[in-house]
Amino acid sequence: MMNSPTLAGRAPLLLGRISFWAACVVTLLAAFAPASRAPHLFPWDKAEHVLAFYVLAFLGAAAFPRVKAWGLALVLLIFGGAIELIQGTPWIDRDADIHDVFADAVGIGFALAPLALAWWRTRRADAANPGG
Repeated sequence: MMNSPTLAGRAPLLLGRISFWAACVVTLLAAFAPASRAPHLFPWDKAEHVLAFYVLAFLGAAAFPRVKAWGLALVLLIFGGAIELIQGTPWIDRDADIHDVFADAVGIGFALAPLALAWWRTRRADAANPGG
């Protein structure tokens, strides 16, 4: 008989996924709100991009542990780029800015760098000790 994960065992993953998708929705709402009505945590909007995509990458890594860090980073960069493209349309009262995508990338990098470092250290340790 196969062991199926209990609800208690799946709860952290479920909570992580709900948190990730909620953060995506909040990010979209903030990105598409008129600039005068958008929430501002910092006086510099690039800092807000770094924070938003740091949180998205952190939550994404927790919510989808089987997804490779580079895959998550790529999806989040596409998400950030899509936001900028939509902000550049006449229907949204916002301005598209390629520098915002770079700020998104910085936030993603800050969040995922520890995962990449852990992966690299594990690979080095495995290579140094091939017999176990």
